[in-house]
Amino acid sequence: MAGRGRGRGRGQMTFSVEAVGIGKGDALPPPTLQPSPLFPALERRAAPLPGGEEGEYMLALKQELRRAMRGLPYFVKPGAPRRAAPLVPSAISMWVPQVSPGLGVP
Repeated sequence: MAGRGRGRGRGQMTFSVEAVGIGKGDALPPPTLQPSPLFPALERRAAPLPGGEEGEYMLALKQELRRAMRGLPYFVKPGAPRRAAPLVPSAISMWVPQVSPGLGVP
């Protein structure tokens, strides 16, 4: 019987626990009961939008700039969505024999 498995009697760990940072006799860290948050906590809040007449003026100016940019000839308009191509092109489908549902394939 030649070479089956990974050998006999090797139930030991293949790495040194001290290399991970845990010494003999040290307490293991507590288990994690919930996943870590996806995003860190915010340290600062966003500044509120400026209100009043000055804020409304800046908003109107920004909208006018966007409207003017869209009117330029360099603005690329999104194209119409393309419909999906048929699975079997019509040129090939006329060469493929059609089988009736009630008949079996010969």
